[in-house]
Amino acid sequence: MATGIDQAIVQQYSSQFDYQFQQRIPRLRRFVRIRTDVVGNQVQFPVLNQSEMEDITGKQHAVTNWIDPQVTARWAQKQDKTHPVMLD
Repeated sequence: MATGIDQAIVQQYSSQFDYQFQQRIPRLRRFVRIRTDVVGNQVQFPVLNQSEMEDITGKQHAVTNWIDPQVTARWAQKQDKTHPVMLD
């Protein structure tokens, strides 16, 4: 009975994990805002709050009701993080 993990299995898992990570980054990139012009330790992102849609009346010269949604801000702080995981 083996008491340890074979080095080949660890290497295979590591390479598969790296491959999956590299494949998912481009897919997630379109859902993330990236700011490269940040000066300092934090940056502000404007957020457009929820608003209600209105029905189309179908009339040619009907009055258009403008919607003025509330705009708030989110702050993102640059921080160095670590996540050490021990692998046997």
